[in-house]
Amino acid sequence: MNVLWIVVDTLRAERMGCYGYFRDTSPTIDRLAADGVLFEDFYCSALSTGAAFSCLFSGLPSIAHRFYATPADSPNMMNFDDAIPTLPEIVQCNSSYRTVAVDNLMNFGGHMKQTARGFEFYINPTSDGGFPQPEYTAGEALERFLPWLDCFGREEFFAFVHLWDPHHNPYRAPGYRDRFLQDPNSLDGLPALEAPAGYRYVPQWGRVGEIVWGVSGEQLVRDVDGGTASMLDPGDERAMSQDLYDCSIAYMDSQLAGLLDKLRDLALLDQTIIVLTADHGEGLGIHGTWGHGLLYEDTVHIPLILWRPGLLPQGVRVKGFAQHVDVAPTLLDLMGIAAPGRTLHSRIGTALTVDVRMEGRSLLPQIRGDQPGRRFMVAEVRRGPPDPGYRSFREGAWKLIENLAGERQLYDLEWDPVEKVNLAQSEASRCEDMSLRLQAWVGEHLHGGAQDPMRIW
Repeated sequence: MNVLWIVVDTLRAERMGCYGYFRDTSPTIDRLAADGVLFEDFYCSALSTGAAFSCLFSGLPSIAHRFYATPADSPNMMNFDDAIPTLPEIVQCNSSYRTVAVDNLMNFGGHMKQTARGFEFYINPTSDGGFPQPEYTAGEALERFLPWLDCFGREEFFAFVHLWDPHHNPYRAPGYRDRFLQDPNSLDGLPALEAPAGYRYVPQWGRVGEIVWGVSGEQLVRDVDGGTASMLDPGDERAMSQDLYDCSIAYMDSQLAGLLDKLRDLALLDQTIIVLTADHGEGLGIHGTWGHGLLYEDTVHIPLILWRPGLLPQGVRVKGFAQHVDVAPTLLDLMGIAAPGRTLHSRIGTALTVDVRMEGRSLLPQIRGDQPGRRFMVAEVRRGPPDPGYRSFREGAWKLIENLAGERQLYDLEWDPVEKVNLAQSEASRCEDMSLRLQAWVGEHLHGGAQDPMRIW
């Protein structure tokens, strides 16, 4: 049985039809979800790209693997521990799978070797080996991956495919840039709802009167530091917009249709487990940023879809919290590598070790209804000095966001779905209790008087 693991950078769950979006952005993914398993409450363990992929590949939260950075243009900013085995290494050392990645995170100035370790083939679709650079399109990725399938698809494979299209450097969406066009002076065609907190809002777009429709290239070049600005056209009036974000998803989805067709033509589709998720979502202006460095729902709620009729149930929507760290154990379970009582190996240098520890858990029991979702969730982000670093603690509809400087935000997501009304003062007792439980979680990960790694960087 093959495994195709697709991670779409910057993909918000609620901007796809299968998660209830009002635009037809994702017909291919929607069909996979309808015939497979969709997790309604899947969340990031960490932000942003570097930390999130480290959680996905290790099955550990950032406080355990200690990689908080996205070292895009910063050599030696942070190093992923060689002693922590990665998912592809475990697959390679415990099975006969061919392992292949389609990815370019190794191009970052601080090379993210954790996304390359364990792959027999590492296909980098980026023409320029340096950074900054435009991220490749899904079409460019598949131009390189489909010939690999022709050559090696008859052998059992584990494939990791990283797609960038909803990421804003810039939105390219070839052939799809005009698919969605909303008049920024009108709410016509948009579902404006009433929140119990007393405001009107457009789901996934923000509070009426505060929606950021788009940002021009001139604004971004002026306001954005570093490599991103150099990739933007100052004359582009739609450098970033709600519409272009959706257009990029639609373009990516159309390319996935071609990938599925290829697997079908090679008689591989029925022999392939497909798992689709994201590293994080995108702020899209709702909380004052177009990026993905804040722990609000628009950035931390992401998709998880698993497909393989006959092996997995069809048309199942799973409720209950799950996170990044659960993906690696689930994939190992699906491949039969993490069978009960089996000793797992990973390779550290030339030696084999059996010290494979993950904090995540397989989600297959949750799919079967034999295991509830997580009782609470913690997410983390540290963007580097002078940012103080943030953690969130979510239980039920209540969510605490707290930084290392002691500043707190508390939201009731049923009452306030856009996270606009901070209840930290009016719900002080609840806020304090959640903060203490968050600190207890932190303490459980610090051994022998170790300092919180978020405070070291």
